[in-house]
Amino acid sequence: MTIFSWVFFALLIECYVKQCAGMSTGLQYVVVIDAGSTGSRAITYKFNVDHLNRQLQLNNRESVKQMTPGLHEFWNNPIEGGNQIQKLLEHVKEDIPKENLASTQLILRATGGMRKLKNPNQAENILKEVRKVFSTSGFYINGNSAEILDAVDEGIFSWFTINFLLGLLGSKKTVAALDMGGASTQVSFAIEDKLKSKVSSVYDHVYSVVTPNYESDVFSLSSELGLDVLLYKVLKYGTPNGTRHFNSVCMRHSVKLRRFYLNTMLFTVSGAPNRNLTIDFDACMDGVKKVTLNTINPKLHIENQRIFAFSGFAYKILSIGLIDSEKGGRLTLNDILSNTKIVCNTKTKDPFLCLHLTYIYVLLHHAYGLNLSTNIEFRQNVNGHVVSWTLGCAIDLLFGISKTKKYTSK
Repeated sequence: MTIFSWVFFALLIECYVKQCAGMSTGLQYVVVIDAGSTGSRAITYKFNVDHLNRQLQLNNRESVKQMTPGLHEFWNNPIEGGNQIQKLLEHVKEDIPKENLASTQLILRATGGMRKLKNPNQAENILKEVRKVFSTSGFYINGNSAEILDAVDEGIFSWFTINFLLGLLGSKKTVAALDMGGASTQVSFAIEDKLKSKVSSVYDHVYSVVTPNYESDVFSLSSELGLDVLLYKVLKYGTPNGTRHFNSVCMRHSVKLRRFYLNTMLFTVSGAPNRNLTIDFDACMDGVKKVTLNTINPKLHIENQRIFAFSGFAYKILSIGLIDSEKGGRLTLNDILSNTKIVCNTKTKDPFLCLHLTYIYVLLHHAYGLNLSTNIEFRQNVNGHVVSWTLGCAIDLLFGISKTKKYTSK
């Protein structure tokens, strides 16, 4: 066989491999839009992908573009929701070379805000407008480009992301993932064999998670009690239905008619009278516990794993200066409790900060059952990358991350 024939044969094989892979090997951009309760964030990831060996490497730091408000707020004007995404994509295109646009996969997944719309048709009408925008965007679009993200998938993607960034996938030392947004919160971790069927609160939430290179049994629980929803439920607790103004023991007496929104509805809140003109911390914690433990009460078994908390968890802890924005920091629940008491006795720019920090403590200690000495690593970034379920979603788009419920109910 001549040299020409060998070269031709090699090129033929290369073309066949690329066709079987569905796209060329090498550089691959993926854009994931996180349509959350407070706004839409478009995260552009850049990978070196080897489809033949089912491997990839995440390049550089991802770019993030965002717009407010959340998509769910366009429930009565879906076309305007589509227009917002159109504007967002114009900014996204600034970070992608023109020659790569047609091969850049684009996906939108809506989370807590859209899940909580009372009429499912409202969410679907918004998503239809988003799909129309996608169809003429110039990106590579698949059949389910804009959907509501399943809450369990959100938790599993978060677990996958943090362990991928730490290089722990496939090992026996994966870490637990705690994620929190405005409308929901998730906890996910690889579960030990001895706990899979012995603990009833765990049994119903175990999933077999499979990728081309990894397989693990993961506990994943999502609860519709994110920071914004928690705020509303604590303020509303014990008041008549339809109440739009609240008085709260979790806010200083000097707070008057502070406005906040939930699912497009406007509410106001004032601090409850207090003879010391400070927040009654014990009364505040009691109210938070009543709401939290009525919604979430699975005692977890993750004492032997490292625990990473990000998103809303890390943002609130960062806001009081306890961690570094890039390196994060490690705190015990005792640290959180003592600093929460200090915040609740101090005038802050954010009148809801005492309540939110109290919730984080109650959730981790009283609901999840973590000991006061438990160390938790609060991180917004790992190795220069934002910790978000969107990275797991992007990798799922490229290679597939399947989940099946491990056990059927007894």
